[in-house]
Amino acid sequence: MADIQALILQLQADWFGLHYLDRARRIAAIRSAGASIHRIAVGLKFSESNLERLLWTLKAPVEYQELARYNPISIRELVRRAKAAARQQETADAASRD
Repeated sequence: MADIQALILQLQADWFGLHYLDRARRIAAIRSAGASIHRIAVGLKFSESNLERLLWTLKAPVEYQELARYNPISIRELVRRAKAAARQQETADAASRD
């Protein structure tokens, strides 16, 4: 428990120096350590929906993540592309089952 709180506090301290993809990776790591989105959101004083949106950025294809890292692309745009890629994958999976 104390380790999770320490991770949240460290993320809070580093927050403004991190790119949003790095923030998302840190949030994902804290989640895999056992913390809920709610607990992380409370610790960071952000809404759960904002953290979930950040986590969606990690589902974007790598080429879009690279574009976001080195060019001005918004979180909203990266999430939109991630969701579109997920829908395409679902369609391809459904077509291969038929």
